[in-house]
Parts: sequence; C-alpha cells; structure tokens
Amino acid sequence: MSYCFFSCTFRYSKNSYEKLFIVSIIFFFSVVASCYSSEGISFSYLKKDLLGSWEYVSSKVYDIEGNIVREGVEESPDHCKLLIITFDEETIKYFKYNGKDTEGNCLVLSKKVKYDLRNDCIYILDSEGELDLEERVVIKELSADTLSFYRRLVDPSISNGVALQGIELKLKKVK
Repeated sequence: MSYCFFSCTFRYSKNSYEKLFIVSIIFFFSVVASCYSSEGISFSYLKKDLLGSWEYVSSKVYDIEGNIVREGVEESPDHCKLLIITFDEETIKYFKYNGKDTEGNCLVLSKKVKYDLRNDCIYILDSEGELDLEERVVIKELSADTLSFYRRLVDPSISNGVALQGIELKLKKVK
C-alpha cells in the first residue's frame, strides 16, 4: 500500500510513517510561513497595490496532489465579462456576470466582503472583524497590471471523479 503526496510515493512502514509525518509537517509550515512570515520568507504586499478593479484573464484548477487538471481561459457565451474584483482599503467587491436579461443587459451577481492583507495572503474577515483562517488566498503575483492568486479549498470538490483542491486565478488591472 502506498501514499502519494506531491508525486512522492512512500511505502507504509515505521520509517515511512516518520518520513510522511516529517513531509506533512514541512508542507504545513511552508503554507503557514507563506502567510504568517515576518522574517522575509514570503513577499509582503501593501493594500495600495491591490486598490482598483481587476478583470478575469485565466485560471488553473489543481487536484489534491497539486497537479493541474484544467487550465485556460473561460469565455462568456453572451459576451459579458466573467468576473471583476474591486479592492478598496477595507472591502472586496466581486462582480460575477451571469447571462443577460430579456433586454440584452448583462446580469451581475455581486458580493461585498471585508478583508485584511497580511504579507502575501488576503483574508476575509468574519462578522466580528476577525480573520477567517479558512477564507484566504495566497498572492502568487502582483504588479501594476497583473494579479494572480491561489485559493485552496477547505474540502475537495469532486468533478468527473477527480478531487479538486485549489484554483489559481490570473486577473488584469482594469484601466
């Protein structure tokens, strides 16, 4: 019997359990360090760099082993934009376009949440203003015109028999 963890195979034995435990701990702390580090291990971004509107460009979907299972650009069949995310100092506004009404206008679903930026992680704040540690994304790239982030799903989602664990979105700054 074997266990696959990021393309590494371990045979179950006393030493393998120790190796698996050590690899799991290293993985856990590397994820935590990327969001909690104050000693230069991770990038530290400023809210001013996020301010403004960002439009969907492309996405990557990952399985539970970290393999890309889907990559590309989703097109809107009705020529509406797919997703725009707007940051101000305290809130994130999501605008998801969902078809057209009878007059041909794009239908918009929107959501507004409070957030905080810590190093390279964006956290959603709960109703009491506390960080929701399960609702965070890790910034992979942030420049004047590109924002890319990764969100790990708390519980894998099954699609066509594949357990999906995370998604990476690439956005461009709306001028």
